[in-house]
Amino acid sequence: MRTQKILEVENQLVSNEKGAFWCFCVKYIGSQVTYQKKELLKKDYKNELDEATFKVFSKLREARKKLVAEDAVPAYAVATDQELAEIAKLDEISVQSLLTMKGFGQKKV
Repeated sequence: MRTQKILEVENQLVSNEKGAFWCFCVKYIGSQVTYQKKELLKKDYKNELDEATFKVFSKLREARKKLVAEDAVPAYAVATDQELAEIAKLDEISVQSLLTMKGFGQKKV
């Protein structure tokens, strides 16, 4: 709003059975901004990874699913699919190799 020319500001205290709150109406002159919804494209890791790596990736996803159920956290909090794909590409999965990956610290490992 700093870059807009403010024409008028109206405020009103509104109350109902749930409580009270302030309602503001701001009239201003400014350029029209439009936002476009970005389409989230899901990667198909079966096409991106070779067969052996995809098998490891699938097992990692199953392990993540168990952790998510046990800890009641979202899947991305454990590891994203992209992170799992990077882990699957490792020659050897170890604590040291995980610590070198972006997004993995001692707590997450």
